[in-house]
Amino acid sequence: MTEKERAFVIVSSRDDLNISQELTKLVATDEASRYARVFVACPVTFLDGTGVWVSDLKTKTNVAIDVCPFDPFGDRKACHAAAEKLANALANYTIDLVFNWHGCSPGRYGVVLEESGMLEMAQVKVLVQMMLIEMLLQKKILSKGSRVVIAGSEAARGIPEIGFSVPTFGDDSIDSFVSILDGSALDRGNGNEIYGHVQAVLSLYIGSLARRHPELYVCCLSPGFTQDSMNENLFIEVVTRFFKLFMAFLFFVGVMGQDFTIAASNFLNAVTGTDWDYPSGSLVGAAKGMQGSLCDQSTLPGGAFLGDETKQDHAFEALKKFAII
Repeated sequence: MTEKERAFVIVSSRDDLNISQELTKLVATDEASRYARVFVACPVTFLDGTGVWVSDLKTKTNVAIDVCPFDPFGDRKACHAAAEKLANALANYTIDLVFNWHGCSPGRYGVVLEESGMLEMAQVKVLVQMMLIEMLLQKKILSKGSRVVIAGSEAARGIPEIGFSVPTFGDDSIDSFVSILDGSALDRGNGNEIYGHVQAVLSLYIGSLARRHPELYVCCLSPGFTQDSMNENLFIEVVTRFFKLFMAFLFFVGVMGQDFTIAASNFLNAVTGTDWDYPSGSLVGAAKGMQGSLCDQSTLPGGAFLGDETKQDHAFEALKKFAII
């Protein structure tokens, strides 16, 4: 059996994410790249815009770049169909995957979808990733040695100084995690609470996935607070106009902001394993706040629960109740 060529795949939620563009450039222009081809997947709405910067990049690359649609919106059958369509486009390759739906993906915070009974934010931020990963595993597009990096957030372990409390999960049962995913255990008017809990479930799911598939490397990586984070769509709905302006001021004077090129380099290291010693299944992010030196978030006092295998597996099983796999 002929060994399949290796490809790099980045799934990006928009056409204007600096991190996605910079990371694609770093991969595609690397003279020592191990990738035969690069795929940039994004929602149909952003295909034309993505095509513009990819076309410009093609003139500087050492590998071919393709743009393909990934439109996992609507009901779960549509999500499943989108995952299968993307997987079929990748069928001739073994891949490494970066899923960069950093904050600005669609998904209203307090809305529960009638078809699935799931918070829209949870479906877009976690269930879509699960369905795609499971599809890629079934079709052996993700296989031994593949690396998967999902954009996560320090909000998963809590950032009390800016209003994200440490997530809690009732009695930690599968039903408790279901009540997070359907929003019944959360204040649906509190965007911070919803976002933090959804990010925590994502990180716990990745922890469980890593133990179920030791042949892969999988992790969540927070890009930090970057230029991409200033996109209007990234701000939690309940944040006031004053706080937006205050956050923008902090960013532009350099108090909070991190250059997107640093984030892109971190993603490159994670997906290639270069200068990267964090364990599979971890959430990697800032040791303090949302920028600066990185650490495994489970080593921090507020994030210790992220390494709890029972919580990880219960999050996984709760997600399966909503998934079509």
